[in-house]
Amino acid sequence: MSRTNAEEKSALDYPDLSIVFSQSLADKPWFAPLSVMIGDSNLCGIAFEDTFSELIFWKSTSDEFIDDQAILIFDLKDFTARVRLLDQEIADWPGKLGRRFVTMVVMLEGREKISADTERRIIAAQLDSLFNVHAVHGVRELYNLLTCMTKATARKFSSRQRNEVLGFEENRRTASNPADVWPGVLEMFFSQAAGPLARAIASKFPSPWDLKRELLR
Repeated sequence: MSRTNAEEKSALDYPDLSIVFSQSLADKPWFAPLSVMIGDSNLCGIAFEDTFSELIFWKSTSDEFIDDQAILIFDLKDFTARVRLLDQEIADWPGKLGRRFVTMVVMLEGREKISADTERRIIAAQLDSLFNVHAVHGVRELYNLLTCMTKATARKFSSRQRNEVLGFEENRRTASNPADVWPGVLEMFFSQAAGPLARAIASKFPSPWDLKRELLR
């Protein structure tokens, strides 16, 4: 498959893996099947949507950040057995996993779903765990993380608005660079994400506009 044909295919479906792994993913979110992506230590993934089976992922620009990740993968049966103790499970993350950014992947099949309240609790805990890490490796890294996290909150918006925020229309990327996607991501993050993380970011960037200027300079 030529690069041109592969790129055309990726616009309609998901990126040909030979292209995905031969270019930097630092500035762009991609969709790919969960079954293809699970097991790659370089990827951070979240699968909370019961309306589609894709996993959004990002590839870190920092080798050190790879070592700061902990990815927990559950099927729904295993997760259901833990959900009553979810708060304790989350409280135990630093002791069990150290100072790591935690991603919890719940693999859903068919009509399986988790409750919106449980989803919010997991997302909030994951966002908070970001600041267990010894350092965020620069503002571009922060952009990647927020983009990754934002995908998990996107279904709180209409399908059209979700696509506009994430820079996609019918699986075709409409935003050419992070600057085009960022305003929507930022707005969604500050309105939907965990309070502690928003406060931590605000301590370094006093307003969303300060953070936006830093990212786009």
